[in-house]
Amino acid sequence: MTCGPTPPGYWFDTNVERAGELFLKALWIQGQMADLLIFSERPDLIAPFHATPTELPGQFIQLRFEKWEKLNFGPTKDAFIATFGALLADADSDDLEYLSALRNAIGHAHVSMGRDYFLYRPRTNREAAAIEGLALPPREGAMEPSVIKLAFYDDEFYMDCFNRIKRLDEGCLRRVATAIGVQQSRIR
Repeated sequence: MTCGPTPPGYWFDTNVERAGELFLKALWIQGQMADLLIFSERPDLIAPFHATPTELPGQFIQLRFEKWEKLNFGPTKDAFIATFGALLADADSDDLEYLSALRNAIGHAHVSMGRDYFLYRPRTNREAAAIEGLALPPREGAMEPSVIKLAFYDDEFYMDCFNRIKRLDEGCLRRVATAIGVQQSRIR
């Protein structure tokens, strides 16, 4: 049995859909990290948080908004690692660095309707760490600074990104939430 040709736009559409999904899941991970940081700073809010399963305490909501306004993914990740480092495995830190780089790359990528992939060019030395964070091998004859090709239609690349997010949610964040006495299901 043979399959027909790939429909026009399939690779571009798949790339856009998967990039959007991964970007939103990065924001979701960021939100969980921010909530856990709030509870580490204000453990007195944990009991009221659990006492009202259908609503969030007003003080918690206010702190959540303040945290969201102040911190982007990178600073949230850095604060999370600094606060909970003793609870993190090396793989957790690696996945957080990777997700930070990925989120940045998607958020600042050049998108063209004529290509089935995105391009990302780090602007600073710190952003150049994105190449290391994304674990991309060096290419012979690559531009300086490097340009990163983001091809989320590539199932292997996409699944690696997806699995890192899954590990963070089901492993790292669950472990930290349990350690500080928060039901992760309430912040997911």
